[in-house]
Amino acid sequence: MVHDGVHPHCRGTQKKFEEQVPSIRLKAFRSRSSEIANRISVEAKTERHEFDVATVNPITAHALKSRGLIKPHLPKEAKLLSAFRDPDGYWNSAIFSANVIGYNTKLMPVPPKAIDEFISPKWKGKVGLDTEEYEWLACELRLRGEKEGLTFLRKLSEFVVMRKGHTLGAQLTAAGEFSAFIHGNAAEFHQLKINGAPVDMALTTPTQATPRATALSAKSRREAAAKVFMEWLFSRETAKFITQIGRTSTRSDVERHPAVLSNRQDFFVLADAEYFENYSKYVKLFDEIFMKRS
Repeated sequence: MVHDGVHPHCRGTQKKFEEQVPSIRLKAFRSRSSEIANRISVEAKTERHEFDVATVNPITAHALKSRGLIKPHLPKEAKLLSAFRDPDGYWNSAIFSANVIGYNTKLMPVPPKAIDEFISPKWKGKVGLDTEEYEWLACELRLRGEKEGLTFLRKLSEFVVMRKGHTLGAQLTAAGEFSAFIHGNAAEFHQLKINGAPVDMALTTPTQATPRATALSAKSRREAAAKVFMEWLFSRETAKFITQIGRTSTRSDVERHPAVLSNRQDFFVLADAEYFENYSKYVKLFDEIFMKRS
């Protein structure tokens, strides 16, 4: 059994695998990462150990790692993905979301180079930010240093407007309610642009990225088959397929979706224990800085 996080193309991926490896059939449970973790925990308590591979968000993968429910495994095809894996080898990522500054091209004819530009009276109330950007806050503190980072974020909070959801933020930017949306989803802004909306995206340096973590069960009853699936998932051919169905592959030797992300190596991925184990601290800090003004 493969437990997989919710995304619109997971059924297509399953179909593609079974076409290419007909000797192995996948039984997938599709739900949110938290629900997948709950199911895995119930299986472990009853010693059923039904899951073989799980794809979840990194913080859920860290929880599974801490409880001994997944084990290290590095597929041969994943060896090039140094930025998109657990430091201890417990999970690797085949897909990720790139986080960009999405902006309205009519309201911002000149693309922004960094979010630092938005600390200016002319942008007050014209720039959006999602209400749950805990990972983004942690990244900013890591990249800027805690003291400078906190000073910057507190200043930024005076200018931004909070809205819940990246999709809503992208739509409001396309509609002209926002001139820009900080930490937007690259694929969403790309799709709006294709559909004719007056939007584009600006990549920051480094570009913050959020991976999806794929891990092997610590007590898989079908480990050989699970490893075959994982080799397939991280292969170059599958990466091409991932691009075709509108997802962003972690492999740099294929064209990514959107194409502007191809050949880039400067991704910043927050995947260490410090972040995961202090997650509640970052949630509290984000709410104190940004949500008190909403």
